[in-house]
Amino acid sequence: MRTEIYNKRGKLTAYGFGCGYVERKENATHWKKMYAEHGVYHVLNGPQSMQYNNWESFDNLTEARKYYNSIKLN
Repeated sequence: MRTEIYNKRGKLTAYGFGCGYVERKENATHWKKMYAEHGVYHVLNGPQSMQYNNWESFDNLTEARKYYNSIKLN
């Protein structure tokens, strides 16, 4: 089993998510976050004034990361 928290690109690995790490980016107006819980990857995003505006869940880290990367912060 690989036990690296981050991959070569500096992104969290499945092991890192399994350890409870969270990937999050934000700016003055919007934010986005990805985390894992019980083997499911959750991607949330929204404006700073809201807890979340959109919440998507994925069984696969590749698909979750693809969606996370597609979210552009305004």
